[in-house]
Amino acid sequence: KQWYHRRVGKQWYQRRVRGSEVLLEGLGESVKGTWADHYFRGHMDKLKGRYHVALDSFKMCALRAAHLKQIKILGYYEIGLCHMIEWNWSSASDIFLDMRSEAKWSKLLYTYLSAVCMGASERPEGCRHLLKELPGLYKKTMNHELESYCIRRATTISNGSDLRYECHIAALEMLYVWRYFHLTESQANFIINNVNSRPQDLAPSTLAASYLFLGLSWLHLESICRAQQALLVADNIPQVNNRDNYISVATLCELTSLYLHTNQTERAKTTSERAKLHKDYDLEMQIFSRLNSLP
Repeated sequence: KQWYHRRVGKQWYQRRVRGSEVLLEGLGESVKGTWADHYFRGHMDKLKGRYHVALDSFKMCALRAAHLKQIKILGYYEIGLCHMIEWNWSSASDIFLDMRSEAKWSKLLYTYLSAVCMGASERPEGCRHLLKELPGLYKKTMNHELESYCIRRATTISNGSDLRYECHIAALEMLYVWRYFHLTESQANFIINNVNSRPQDLAPSTLAASYLFLGLSWLHLESICRAQQALLVADNIPQVNNRDNYISVATLCELTSLYLHTNQTERAKTTSERAKLHKDYDLEMQIFSRLNSLP
């Protein structure tokens, strides 16, 4: 049903699933019941969309790796991600909050994830408190581009008039760039209703993201015309800061895919070329694989 995930994206998932299967076959009985067994089985089930099964495996991974701190944190991260995919925002927030206390790296990222999930679950006071902490956690490390994005995004969230709405869109952004924006029918309808009743004073980046997710929701429901209309609205919202053009590039990627699906070849080519003109925007490394798959 979700045909809009390009064939390249599907092949990416298939390769990762097969990679986990081959690894488990190679390890054999020697790892059965260990943290590695549970981790790779969870990873495989997550890629296949069996999130409840994956969640149980990652919980067992964290339990079996209690004496291996970094492996336990890796298990916690996957647990939090599974909760996010299923929109269990409160549970996700609690997991990421625990992670930031134990992790040696990217405390800022885990604080940000905890904050947006907390805001999406309508816990405003805790969310605002965590967002205020972000600038003090910044360190110029290998993750500095992602962390800079988190700080900028947190400022937009804090300045918005509807914290829950802002945080929900921000959480969906993270799922999108991590390639785990997979909707159920009820989630698609929720986004449609939510965007249609959105606050009127949204920042351009949040407004464009809203229409991007509106378009993807209509695509999930197989309403191609409405999807194209929403994506074109997102494309026509100019961004004040060049760093926010990650939304523009993501929108152009989705429009290219839609045009290809509907045999609008010339429009697909033109849209693809426009996407590739953008440089030096937030989440560029995360969006690169989508951009690189365009014709």
